[in-house]
Amino acid sequence: MQLGAQPSDRVVTVGVADQQPTWLHRAGFFATTKLDPSMEPQRMLSELLRLRPEIVRTRPNITELILAEDTHKRLRDIGTKMVFSGSEMMTSATRRRIEDAFGVPVFDMYGAHEFHLVAWECPQCGCFHTVDDSVYIEILKDGHPTSPGEEGQVVGTALHSFAMPLIRVEMGDMASRPTELKCCPFSFERIERLHGRSSEYIHLSRGRLIRPSATFRFFSRIAGLARFQVVQTERDRIVVNLQLLSRAGADMRDEVESRSGEIFPEDVALEVRIVQRIDPGPREKHRYVRALDRDRSEK
Repeated sequence: MQLGAQPSDRVVTVGVADQQPTWLHRAGFFATTKLDPSMEPQRMLSELLRLRPEIVRTRPNITELILAEDTHKRLRDIGTKMVFSGSEMMTSATRRRIEDAFGVPVFDMYGAHEFHLVAWECPQCGCFHTVDDSVYIEILKDGHPTSPGEEGQVVGTALHSFAMPLIRVEMGDMASRPTELKCCPFSFERIERLHGRSSEYIHLSRGRLIRPSATFRFFSRIAGLARFQVVQTERDRIVVNLQLLSRAGADMRDEVESRSGEIFPEDVALEVRIVQRIDPGPREKHRYVRALDRDRSEK
């Protein structure tokens, strides 16, 4: 509501974690329709066009599949006034495509099953405000708080888990605090950037490292991608799977290979594949990066 939602708004959710009902929901406000994320993208598009929701809550990669079906740009005319994205990292290219398709801003939400909503993207300062009245968030490196701008492990303590306390839980995410605090009407603590899952850091030989944030930046600059996935099959061997938008050309492989030096060292064996679809495994979200286990990659 602070971002402009009204209780009378109709909501459609696609593949995001269930929101705990509040008194507003129990009173009949924010009427919500849930779409099964296993639906065919064409059917999900048809449902959005039929329901014409004011608010859409979705995962970035599911949205990409829906947008690929919206060849006639019909989503822009259904009256949606805001899109909430969550459950997965969102690249800047995906953000641009969603905002262009719906003609409205996208707000990124950061949550976890243990804590529910952890932080939300603020349009005023551009950072993520942590939900300090329900979870205490620390960003630590080697057990100590990070400096502004320094990457660290996100650690959470639930403030309302009375049945089973959750204290200083390592959430598996990497983030950093802002280097500059812009004026903002919201006083909650801030996260400047979410860098990805710690398991998405690719450890190469000789101690070299490819951060997920660098991976996202690189592929965000490649036009025409619906999805990508970087798979580390051996310590210095990488397979890149590319799922193209319908309008993209087959020369995408050549472009990625020619620019691969921007992110992958020369001595890393790289294979680029064009695939029809990149589907998540059973009961999991889309993973942009599948890195080797740290112990295996260092052998």
